[in-house]
Amino acid sequence: MPFAGIGHMEYVKHQFVAAQLQAQQRVGEKHYLLLCVTGGQQADKAKELFDHRTLIGAQGAYYYKTLFGPMGATLGYSNRTKKAYIFLNIGYEF
Repeated sequence: MPFAGIGHMEYVKHQFVAAQLQAQQRVGEKHYLLLCVTGGQQADKAKELFDHRTLIGAQGAYYYKTLFGPMGATLGYSNRTKKAYIFLNIGYEF
């Protein structure tokens, strides 16, 4: 499942519920700021969903619109991985 703050594949248990809040703002003509916060629960059985620690993740990004597509960077962190990650993007994402 895509989850803010986790920059790679992660195993989740059989029952997984998440909610995400995302804000995007264009600043000027070619600058974009993005902020995303996610919370989730996972468990082996549905009745155990709220017996485990809540997963929380956040990421912020800056993008600049160029002739070749958006160029930017994304920085994220989650309490699952307990370390920050950064992605650089040059051009279009497919």
